[in-house]
Amino acid sequence: MTPPPSAAGHGLRPYPAYRDSGEQWLGRVPAHWAVIPNRSIYVEVCERHRSEEEMLSVTITNGVVRQKRILEDGGRDASRLDRSSYKFVQPGDLVYNKMRAWQGALGVSRHRGIVSPAYVVQRPLPLMESEYAHWLARTREFASEARRLSYGITSDMWSLRPEDFKVIRSCVPPRKEQTAIVRYLSQVATGLRRYVRAKERLIG
Repeated sequence: MTPPPSAAGHGLRPYPAYRDSGEQWLGRVPAHWAVIPNRSIYVEVCERHRSEEEMLSVTITNGVVRQKRILEDGGRDASRLDRSSYKFVQPGDLVYNKMRAWQGALGVSRHRGIVSPAYVVQRPLPLMESEYAHWLARTREFASEARRLSYGITSDMWSLRPEDFKVIRSCVPPRKEQTAIVRYLSQVATGLRRYVRAKERLIG
């Protein structure tokens, strides 16, 4: 979790001290960061009977999105007519597809709505900022850890069960640092999107 080589160009400096997190997917972390199991960071929520709420989907590319966005792009509606068993999601909840978490089908929702009963909804506790949780869960390293803990006979049946999600140990900086990390990553992501759009216009 040390700053990448390119970070120097953004005025970032390494922390004064690091330690081994004890977790392969995390590696070395700043010495003052906590490394704790997800059971101490999230609480699973299974609120149902909200059929009137907007349908949401969990994608590998963009995390949690409104289902109508997928339908507008030509996707198909795989939801049931009876949505009473669908799970309620609040903005800030981490949602993952049990069968596709190891591929990156997870993220923190920015929308209120409902998701398939096959999805798992985890609500971050106050020590974890939801946007920081989103960036952490969307890393390739987290996907690799989800894959290691998923079960199934073949890859298309691998499933990350809630009880296994809970044993994953995550790095938790102080809240002020989480906010600063989110701000930095959001700025970098915005700059990259602008660069891509400019290149697309130039190509056009």
